[in-house]
Amino acid sequence: MRKIILILITVILLTFLNSCSLFIKKDRYSKNELEYYNVYNLQDTLIFKSLLTQKKDTSIIISKRIYTDADWLREINQQIMDVRYTNNLFKNTLYYQNSSNLFNNFYPNSNFKCLYLRSTFALDNNTKIKTDLKLSITKKKFENVYELVYKRPKFHGGNNDDPEILYWDRKAGIIKYITFNNEIWERINFK
Repeated sequence: MRKIILILITVILLTFLNSCSLFIKKDRYSKNELEYYNVYNLQDTLIFKSLLTQKKDTSIIISKRIYTDADWLREINQQIMDVRYTNNLFKNTLYYQNSSNLFNNFYPNSNFKCLYLRSTFALDNNTKIKTDLKLSITKKKFENVYELVYKRPKFHGGNNDDPEILYWDRKAGIIKYITFNNEIWERINFK
């Protein structure tokens, strides 16, 4: 009887430890992948100004975390980078505090994907690098900026105010975007 109880306790203990993902190999992010994540800090404010209408729009980073999605029964153990932001003009009522993910399901060893204002941008083989980019409003110059293009699906739920082209700097993050109706928004505040 003692052997059965001891075996049962051992099985329960091992199941508990496994559910805490102690025995599952965890993926880790590389330095290159963490560069994108570390661009923004909690409560960072990104202020953009339209060159056409002179309106301003603000995005605020409200949450930043890396967590592990572990389920030993389905053998899932993935680390997820989660950076959430809220935006003045675009309110997402489906998410917590009208926020949206800037990085969503960004798994190690995958391509960088950025979700911004209902558009998804990916760093892939088609990405262009602008060797010299100067912003019109702030006159600030950037080198080696990624020009990411959103390939809008045929049945897209957004509108022409959504970004089509996004410019990403490794140190400043999003510095400029152009909407589908060719309205240019430039970031006007930097650290």
